[in-house]
Amino acid sequence: MPDPYEEAHLHRDLGDLEARCGDTAAAATHWARAIELYRRANATADADLVTRRG
Repeated sequence: MPDPYEEAHLHRDLGDLEARCGDTAAAATHWARAIELYRRANATADADLVTRRG
């Protein structure tokens, strides 16, 4: 089973990459998934940081 915290990092970084490429819709999708996974991993501070990006 994948680690939700590590998976959240991946979605956060993919969202950042999509944002830099100009695809804000894709970025928002990745960031939303990252927030969900951070919360599942009880990493609310990380979830809050991603929330500020979108």
